[in-house]
Amino acid sequence: MKTALRAAPLAVSLLVSSSQLACITFNQTQIDSKTSLEQQAAGSYPALSRELEETAVQPGPAPLTREQLAASANAEPAATEQGEPTDSARIDALLTRRCLGESLEGKLVITKPTCAGDPDEQEVAALTERANRKRQQIWTWLGAQHPGARPQEVRAAWRTTRLRELICGGQLQAADGSWEKKKC
Repeated sequence: MKTALRAAPLAVSLLVSSSQLACITFNQTQIDSKTSLEQQAAGSYPALSRELEETAVQPGPAPLTREQLAASANAEPAATEQGEPTDSARIDALLTRRCLGESLEGKLVITKPTCAGDPDEQEVAALTERANRKRQQIWTWLGAQHPGARPQEVRAAWRTTRLRELICGGQLQAADGSWEKKKC
């Protein structure tokens, strides 16, 4: 009987300790996110932001002397001042390298088999897509200006003008579908 009495408190203590283990919970706290009150207080104030930006900009001439201006006129521009070439300059370079061509439809087309060199294909594809999107927007606008004209007529008229502006040696599609260089 003594053994049974000693075992009972041990069993009760094991039962209590195992139930306490099962009730342990962890409170998780995120430190990097704002509370909803902080998010509401942060808000967006476009008028105030615009006013601050405008007061920070003070237009006016740069305080340079005549000697500084004269010296800068003869200097070569720094590489950062030259900047990246424009999309039209890139397109002209790719047209003369025969990596792009002006199609009969008026769109730019990638012509990899005739390409001289190995340009970045993804960059050329993105450039072509941007240029063709811009052309489509121009054709839509021109069509709105001339409501009676069919889309094919608008493209053909635009292409005629574009071919006059095409860089010498640029690749264009002939009426038979072949690719040729523009002669100047």
